Amino acid sequence: MSLRFSNNHQNEILNPNFIKDREKLFCIHKDADEQKVLELKNKRFENIPLIKTDDFSGTKEIKWESVAGRKKSYSYDTDIYDSLIFFSDDNNYNKLIFTLNNIENKDYIVFKYPTKDYKLTVEAKISFLFDNGEILQFEITTKPHKHSEHINWGHIFETRVQLTTQEIETLKTQSFSKWQIEFAMTRKKITGVVDSPDTQFSVNKLAKEYHGLVQSEIADHQSLTDKQETPTESTEDSEDCFVISVFQTEKLRPALNKLCIKRTQTRE
Repeated sequence: MSLRFSNNHQNEILNPNFIKDREKLFCIHKDADEQKVLELKNKRFENIPLIKTDDFSGTKEIKWESVAGRKKSYSYDTDIYDSLIFFSDDNNYNKLIFTLNNIENKDYIVFKYPTKDYKLTVEAKISFLFDNGEILQFEITTKPHKHSEHINWGHIFETRVQLTTQEIETLKTQSFSKWQIEFAMTRKKITGVVDSPDTQFSVNKLAKEYHGLVQSEIADHQSLTDKQETPTESTEDSEDCFVISVFQTEKLRPALNKLCIKRTQTRE
């Protein structure tokens, strides 16, 4: 069999700039067993961790240089290599982008999004459906901030939600099948289907390797067991402070800048 190329495209096809000289393009394995298939999948969807140590506090931060074998592509480049990217099942090509990080000894799922597609706000909800019927729901509780700039997608913003032990276990062991974003103000929804076994494999692999790194790298790691567990302080006297924003005169500014009304309990 022979291949022919026009003069205009011959050099571009035979010598694309992302293929190095003498680089192996592919290898065919005949009658590969399950162990060999798993080995090849692990290599193809490689996760490369990025672990940084704070020299002053001694704490470590776990992020990723690349996940699921993501790397620069000649034909399509996202510039986002540390996250998994999913596309909605409509024609708008809206994206769900997420990764797993450990920051300040806390487990987080980090969501990123192009503001060109949509905007996440506090109280927006992102839900994952798994093949066993289990649903994980992540509510945005912190205001997203700018992460980076993309040549085609515009501003990339990110926000994070702390993960529980059970949520990490589900991401490690269950097949991720569908996702949904529900916006806080409009209740509009974006949905997507995860129908690729390779993509499901990549999610499980990322969660397993993240969990392994946390166990081996983070000293005295304490995972969140219940999202309802919020530390509160009980005091006999409480203080409610109200910040007043008004057009104040210079004379009244010190007095009106902050007003605190103190409630005290009267004992008989």
